[in-house]
Amino acid sequence: MKYSISEIAKMLGISIVAVRNYEKCGLIEPLRNEQNNYREYKAIDLNLIRRVRSYMSYGFSLNEATEILRNEDLSGLANALKNKEKAFQVLKSKLYQLELEE
Repeated sequence: MKYSISEIAKMLGISIVAVRNYEKCGLIEPLRNEQNNYREYKAIDLNLIRRVRSYMSYGFSLNEATEILRNEDLSGLANALKNKEKAFQVLKSKLYQLELEE
């Protein structure tokens, strides 16, 4: 099945601009309708955006999340999550220190 950019945006609850940003970073590559040159997306595109948004909800940037999907091995994901956890711990420690200083 093929979807228009507005259908994809509506299904995901995001803007059309956000869908285009996923294109720009190379996450998805829509087909072009030969008759009208409109973008056409497949179910796999919808799935990729959902997965990237899931990683982003854990604090990964769009580029980091896209890279995780490109590598797609579990050890790489585990390492990325460990690194993100360490960064959160450092941030938490800094916030705690700021609270103590007040």
